[in-house]
Amino acid sequence: MKNLRRLALGLVLLAVVVGPVLRLSADHPIGIDLSRLMLSDGQTAGPFLVEGREARNKGSLRLRIPQCQRPIVLAATAFSETRPEKLLARFYPLAEWDARYVYHRHFYSNFADLPSKFVMRLRLLFLDLALQPREVTDNYIFAFHVPVGCAIDSGAALATVDSIIASHSSGP
Repeated sequence: MKNLRRLALGLVLLAVVVGPVLRLSADHPIGIDLSRLMLSDGQTAGPFLVEGREARNKGSLRLRIPQCQRPIVLAATAFSETRPEKLLARFYPLAEWDARYVYHRHFYSNFADLPSKFVMRLRLLFLDLALQPREVTDNYIFAFHVPVGCAIDSGAALATVDSIIASHSSGP
């Protein structure tokens, strides 16, 4: 009887270790190619108007709102593949652009305010251990590159991300 208990405990521990590893190693896309979504130019994404695709940051959308003279650029990347701020500054110089972020349905005004990759991975591990399904916002960071002097509020950013997720889910 004692050996049977040890065997059962060993199998449970093995499942606890192997299960999340297998789920984490599953094929997850690196980023959402926003340029391939079922959003066409002139269509709305949240309160923004889709103006087109962004050439300098492949897979990004150009968005417009009336209070901004220049377009806002929206990109989505897997949190594990986020580009360092210094690299993004080559595309979007800090003198000309601000950035706002949405991760897991929370709005962040600063990249440094985002949870660390360790915290994000830990959160995903707990989801996997609990066998909870992941949402798109668990895997991706949505970055709004906003021209300096133009402001977007958190509600607009969150509504846009929700619209993008709905389009992504219903897309091909």
